[in-house]
Amino acid sequence: MKKRMMVGDSFVGCLCTLLAMTVAVSTCFALTSGSDFLKLGLGAKQVASGEIDLPTDETQATSLWWNPALLANSYQQNLSLTGTKFLQNLNYGAFSYSYPLTQGAIGFGMEYLDYGKFEGYDAWAGQTEVSPSYDMAALLGYGLPIKKTFPYERTVMLVGGAVRIIQQKLDQYSATGFSLDGGVLWVAPVDNLLVFLALKNLGTKMTFVKEGSPLPLTLNSGVFYTIPSINTTLGLNIASFPFEKEFSLGGGFEATILGILSLRAGYRNTISGLGSSTKYLSNGLRVGAGIKAGTFGIDYAYVPWGDFGSSHLVSVSFSFGGVPGGITQLNHYLQAHLSDGKKYFYRKDYIRARKEFQSVLDFYPEHSVAKEYLALIKQDLDRMQLRRKKIEERYIASSKRALARGDILSASKYLAFAEELNPEGLEVKEIQKQLAQKKEEFARQTLVARQQKEIAGLWSSGIKYFKSSDFVEAKVEFGKILDIDPEHAGAKEYVRKINSIFAEVTSSQVSDFYAKGLACYEQKDYHKAILYWEAVLSAQPEREDARSYLEKARAELVQLEAQKEGEKKERLEREKENELRKKKKYADSLVKKGSYLNALGHYRDVLEKSQELGLEELSKETQSEMDKINEKLADYYFSRGYTFYQQNKIEEAIREFEQTLNFDPEYEGASERLETLRQNLREAKKKQADEYYQKGLKSYNEGNLEQATDYWKKAVELCPEHEEAKRALERVQSYKR
Repeated sequence: MKKRMMVGDSFVGCLCTLLAMTVAVSTCFALTSGSDFLKLGLGAKQVASGEIDLPTDETQATSLWWNPALLANSYQQNLSLTGTKFLQNLNYGAFSYSYPLTQGAIGFGMEYLDYGKFEGYDAWAGQTEVSPSYDMAALLGYGLPIKKTFPYERTVMLVGGAVRIIQQKLDQYSATGFSLDGGVLWVAPVDNLLVFLALKNLGTKMTFVKEGSPLPLTLNSGVFYTIPSINTTLGLNIASFPFEKEFSLGGGFEATILGILSLRAGYRNTISGLGSSTKYLSNGLRVGAGIKAGTFGIDYAYVPWGDFGSSHLVSVSFSFGGVPGGITQLNHYLQAHLSDGKKYFYRKDYIRARKEFQSVLDFYPEHSVAKEYLALIKQDLDRMQLRRKKIEERYIASSKRALARGDILSASKYLAFAEELNPEGLEVKEIQKQLAQKKEEFARQTLVARQQKEIAGLWSSGIKYFKSSDFVEAKVEFGKILDIDPEHAGAKEYVRKINSIFAEVTSSQVSDFYAKGLACYEQKDYHKAILYWEAVLSAQPEREDARSYLEKARAELVQLEAQKEGEKKERLEREKENELRKKKKYADSLVKKGSYLNALGHYRDVLEKSQELGLEELSKETQSEMDKINEKLADYYFSRGYTFYQQNKIEEAIREFEQTLNFDPEYEGASERLETLRQNLREAKKKQADEYYQKGLKSYNEGNLEQATDYWKKAVELCPEHEEAKRALERVQSYKR
């Protein structure tokens, strides 16, 4: 579709030009007046979400064009650039910049729509060259947070305003106008709910020669709702266009994954008095995504334009500079802690969530939201503890039943489950002892049964060799029996008989034994060779050749057994190392499940045994994991202790700080607070003891010795150094005697 314009010097030519230009723009964008380019969406982030500026933790400068009140959320300088290419060589680009102040933030931006080249005709139908035509607007705005200071400082509303200058050029004709924008964002009393209202393009008409057209006045209103558990924000928008007597409905969402990738989708539909409007070709579904990498972000939006194709809108943004100082800086980071705490809470990472909320309470002890979440964390932990206790009791009962019926494998399995829940439980330790005894007894019985079976096999083969007159082989078998059971009477008897037979062998048998000894020696069967040569020497003690070989065989046997013993030792060490690595791997799995105390117990066992075996690498790995757990547990108990500390629960806080120092003796702030609390506890007990002492004196003066004694005993229990109470007790006891 070609674009043509009517141009000329006369008023008629001007009107023709205006008419042609309006038709061209309306055809491409279905806009209703020469300044309707102000309705085009600026910022891929907002366009992809249904042309709604969803508030997030980091505000982009493009918010200036949608609702200047959102600028108040800016805590760093931000520069955003947006661009796209429409149909028929129409190019659109914009930039926005925001700068935070100690109170609020200012923003500046420009947008530019270039209509490209047109073929035109003058008023007398002559072809002519059309000079470049464009629409341009510049905007300057300011956003300010409205806060309450009681019971803690918090933002309840954002307000903002902006002034815009507009210039349009059609061939050699131009028009200039001004407009005002204003907006409000209200923090509703419902958690995570925001309500907004914005008025845009309230200003002068755009006049070419004598023909003027109003700016596209727009009234936006809607709500935002954030779901922290899935890091998603939803938005609903109603936009009213009073001059066109139309309004549009829009909805969208943004979901952020891992704080880096944002997925967006939205829908928009414009309604007129005659029903669904087709004038605005950007109606319908649009989608997009964004990637945030440190201070750099890039956003993309895909917008369908019906029969005229689609538009691909891209925005890039840069954040730089620091956060302004003073209370604004503090509030920014407090909000960051609050936001992170909510994320951790919904992920059930209560240790880190508690730490974030506690950071907020360090500055605002009456911060209701942080206190509510800490209370919810306590409730969840209490419920979890109760569930764990019930589950532990079921596992312990199952383990006891299995142990009673002798099912050691099932008893071990259930005990492992209970141990994972409460490794320091008294019942768990008691069953561990019983199970260890059962296992030891079972091992003994298994060993005896195996030895009896092995002895029976050796006895059978020994008798077989003896009956076939293979006395050396028989003596080997009976010797193995005596290795297992040195008091085996039958084996002893047969060895005695064989030794007697060796003492009476003939010369030919001696030569045969000598030759067999040499053969066994060559085959490195030194044990049998020794038996043959011992038989030779029993019959002929003067045989020096047999004695010499006997000594060699014994030396070789000692060396071989030493080698075997070394290999056996290495094999056992490898088996022990593999077993320790399996145990460490199991402890690693417990860490992933959050069972830190149980994992720590296994790590200690691995560390102790690996150090005994000299496994330096395994020791270092295990120590590293233990250090990480000790750090986490120290953080956990310090957080609990600090909570009790703020609540003035002295004894509970002391207990938690002591636990902190058990896991990290150098934990910053724990020793000082612990010493302070112990001193406070001593003073509190001394004060309470003084009160009991005075009550005792009163009762004593009233003649009630029993009650006075009770009061003084309580005073001494609270403060053993309370000399007055001790002396008073001694006096009363002496009276009773």
